[in-house]
This record gives sequence, structure tokens and C-alpha cells, in this order.
Amino acid sequence: MSETEKILSQLRDIHEPLPPTGLPISIWWITTAVAAIVLLGLVLMLRHKKQQQTTDSSTTANQVAVAKTEPTEQARLRMARLLRAHMKKNSASTQQLTGEAWLQALDEHLNTTWFTQGEGRQFGDALYQPATQSLSEEAYQQLQHLLEQATPA
Repeated sequence: MSETEKILSQLRDIHEPLPPTGLPISIWWITTAVAAIVLLGLVLMLRHKKQQQTTDSSTTANQVAVAKTEPTEQARLRMARLLRAHMKKNSASTQQLTGEAWLQALDEHLNTTWFTQGEGRQFGDALYQPATQSLSEEAYQQLQHLLEQATPA
């Protein structure tokens, strides 16, 4: 055999390379599991948020009911705390306000004039003075209505 024939005999036919294999099946399972966990987390978060809003509404009603049974000073203080807690959740910038500015912020946020022009004035500077009169039944109802209306559903 000549040298050329030897070299030619070592040559093989040209073959196409094998097509690439897809991702391993374990990668698909891991991706699906992570997606399911993220989706479950979102569903639970939304459910918790909705439940929290429902709890906030019932808490408002409970706080108002308790305040009705308390002496005037304690009832006003409980309602003032409820207002502060509501505003803290919805607008952190109002936490340092007092007096007229606080009442205006309440009116603005709750879309009313009850705090600056009505019985709600008791929650301004008057809150820190001796109570001359107790909150009326209408005042309790108005507070509860305003806070529940302002709580997003």
C-alpha cells in the first residue's frame, strides 16, 4: 500500500454533529417548582392583605364600641389614637402635625370638613385640655364611618 492509500484509508465519512439536547429534565422541574412557590407566595400575600383590611374595619368598630363605654377623657384619647394609627398607616408625613394642621390633614385625607368645622375639632388642641363635653353618639358614628370609608377594600 502506498503512503497515499494509507492516509486515505484513515479518513472517515463526514457526519453531522448530534443535535444539542434540551435542558435536563431536572432543570424544568426546578423551574416549575420555583414558579409555583412564587405564585403561592403572591396569592398568600394578597389574601393576608385583604384579611388585614377586613380586620382593620372590625377593629375600628370595636374601638368605637369600647370608647362609648369609657369616661369622656379616655374615650377621646382612644379615638385620637385610632385616628393617629389610621393616618400613620396611610400617610407617614402627618405624624408630627398637631392642632389646626393636624385637623386639616385629617379633613384632607378623609375628604371631609368635620374635623376643622365640626365636632371633630375635639381632636386638635382641645384634645389636651380638660373635656367640657363628651363625644356625642353622632360623633362616634361619624368617626367610624369616616375611618371605614377611608380604609381601601
